[in-house]
Amino acid sequence: MLLHGLLKYWWLLFQHSKLIGQRTDIFRNVEDAFTLKHAFAFVNSEKIYVDIGSGSSALPTLIHSHRRAKTFATEMDPVYLKRQRTYMDILGLREDGFRTQKEDATRLSFADSSVDMITAVSTIEHIPGEGDSLAMREFCRVLRHGGRLVVTVPDGYSDRAEQWLSSGAMIGRRFKAAYCVTDYAYRSSSTSLLQPPRRVNLCSINFKTCSTDRTQRISGINEGGMTLIPT
Repeated sequence: MLLHGLLKYWWLLFQHSKLIGQRTDIFRNVEDAFTLKHAFAFVNSEKIYVDIGSGSSALPTLIHSHRRAKTFATEMDPVYLKRQRTYMDILGLREDGFRTQKEDATRLSFADSSVDMITAVSTIEHIPGEGDSLAMREFCRVLRHGGRLVVTVPDGYSDRAEQWLSSGAMIGRRFKAAYCVTDYAYRSSSTSLLQPPRRVNLCSINFKTCSTDRTQRISGINEGGMTLIPT
């Protein structure tokens, strides 16, 4: 965290999370702090910013509160859309500047080249099958030339391991609910995710030690200025 200058962003997240009544998680806050650092350096009141799979994240409201970009907190789950609207009410945010919106990351409703920045923090690994690659293509489609994309995914040792995990209590021998999670090795991040026709800056980060292990320019992708950050 100190190496990447994230401490002040972590502290902002901690304070903001307390304000909106959201619990804090030290590892997720490091991931969020890295994303926040990128957002603060790029978005402003003239930009359009979209967060994918917002869940209960404090990021969309925090970025909007400080940078005043037109912000969309997007989700498939109405429970989490309601959570984001609760944050709006607490902070007194207006819908003309901050909106919650139901979105499927693999079929976004935004027009081509209409968004300046997209963040997807620990989101695309939960889309089964080829959903992660489809989502990356959609991000590229809606992102403006020179825009920014920050994506974080779990970093694993296998090439591309998909698992189904319990998200609820066990009932007898069956899980109450389950969700998909995919771990990505560096090779799979470079091949399966970075297929869309745009140029991607790939920066691999290990958030447990917060050390940069590799930076690579991927060829054959146009100047979208996107950043893929495996965690």
